[in-house]
Amino acid sequence: MTFYRYSKTNAVLGYTILSVKAPGGRDEDAKRIKALVKVLTGEEPNIDNNHERVEYTRRHLEGLKRYAELVAIVEGWEKSA
Repeated sequence: MTFYRYSKTNAVLGYTILSVKAPGGRDEDAKRIKALVKVLTGEEPNIDNNHERVEYTRRHLEGLKRYAELVAIVEGWEKSA
């Protein structure tokens, strides 16, 4: 998972690139990543129109704060951007 801020609106966005080489190709990779992200964050991510990446928003980053190990990392990133 990679997160960044969109400079024009300061929105928090993120993505994970889907691999053609993954077992079952991009479609199966997307299903696995979507399931994992939903379990970790409580929110299902979107898949871009070309099925090349999974896309995230602030709600996914906030969902990761449920894990004590990630709170400091997430909050530090939010303050630095």
